[in-house]
Amino acid sequence: MARFWYAYIGGDIFSPTSYALAIIKPSCISGCKICAIYSPGAFNPTAPLSSRLRSYMVRLLMSSIAQPDDPGFKIYLYGKNC
Repeated sequence: MARFWYAYIGGDIFSPTSYALAIIKPSCISGCKICAIYSPGAFNPTAPLSSRLRSYMVRLLMSSIAQPDDPGFKIYLYGKNC
């Protein structure tokens, strides 16, 4: 299934309905709030969000660094300033 960028629009960060399809790649990178996710789906991300993506969310909220933060890995979760 194809992956797309989804902007966080508010609500429960673990709910796919809290994200809207982004027409451009986000300009945010790191920060203490979730900005955007890169996930399979169509208008909204596929439900439920993967356990890996959910763990990236927790790591971003704890570190304020885009996830995953391992060198050479594709980033699936961007943050923005508080």
